[in-house]
Amino acid sequence: AELPAIDPDDVEAVEAARTEAAVLSASINAGLGRDIGDRVEEAVAASQTIGYAPVEAELANLRAEYLSDQGRYEAAATAFDHAFEVSLRAKHDAQLAAAAVGAFDVLGPAMGRKDAAERWRSRARAAVDRLGPGSRHGWTLTALEGEFACRTDTPGCVSLLQRALKEFDAADEQPPSKRVKLVGQLANGLAREGKLAQALEREEEILEAFEGAFGPHHPTTASAALNLGISGQMRGDFETARTLLERAITDLSLTYPDGHDALGNAHAGMALTTMKLLDFETAAAHAERAQAIQSEFGVPRHYTDYRDMFEKERPDFVDVITPPDSHFAICRTASELGIHVICQKPLAPTYEIAQQLVACTKRAGVRFM
Repeated sequence: AELPAIDPDDVEAVEAARTEAAVLSASINAGLGRDIGDRVEEAVAASQTIGYAPVEAELANLRAEYLSDQGRYEAAATAFDHAFEVSLRAKHDAQLAAAAVGAFDVLGPAMGRKDAAERWRSRARAAVDRLGPGSRHGWTLTALEGEFACRTDTPGCVSLLQRALKEFDAADEQPPSKRVKLVGQLANGLAREGKLAQALEREEEILEAFEGAFGPHHPTTASAALNLGISGQMRGDFETARTLLERAITDLSLTYPDGHDALGNAHAGMALTTMKLLDFETAAAHAERAQAIQSEFGVPRHYTDYRDMFEKERPDFVDVITPPDSHFAICRTASELGIHVICQKPLAPTYEIAQQLVACTKRAGVRFM
């Protein structure tokens, strides 16, 4: 819908609000969001006094984007809901799409709340379709749909991300850095589908591109280093993974001193990597740090003792990815509790222990892979 005309008495205030919004948005994109919280709140309050609904919608979305950038996803979901309502009243189609896409982003790919995310995905798709082809919200939503499909192991993950790249290339005047991020999402999807060689090739390309575009210590570059480190871990190159994860933790800690889910993922990755390298003291330290961050971001429980976790959670199955020397004890404990077991290779330090492990799970009557 066409936006209403601005009252001549409000033109100067509207222009000032939009200029401030552009500056704050640039700060968020530059990784400086931690420094602008007060300015964001002041800009939102100022927009509400102007009386021009479209600019109020724009600032409401900016506040939600700021909260999302800082990893405050519960607050961001509420803020995007509010921005959607404000945009609806303002009949601001672009901001309506932005709010719906943002809500889907935090509830879906970020938080994994499938039912709520699906409701917002439907709203977002309807709002984006109203804008027509070529909108940045279009390829953004397709990419998020692909990312969410990857997270929930839904078929079509990689094909959606590939489609998002095509939509991006067909859109008008999109920043090259956004395309690199899309390639990064595609690399994650390829890794989830087990296509590690293809994923690794793209991730190395992405890290180099981000270093050139943003600098070596930008949070976007740090996230690329995190992804590459996790890929190294998945293919068993733990020394390289450790180096990359250490870099990611250092740089993400500078940007998000109060914590962030990406930082929690980096600490969790480092805990597993150092455990694989038999550096158990370092692994425990990173596990504790991951626990503190995950508690802040709504992960309800965290364990450092597998026996405690088995007893309290009673999962349907466990996937054992610890060092081989520990496999027998963990698998035996799980099987004795009736928990099905997946155990990564090598199964055990010796053939004899491997035979004992297989016999143990057979006696317990659990599935063993």
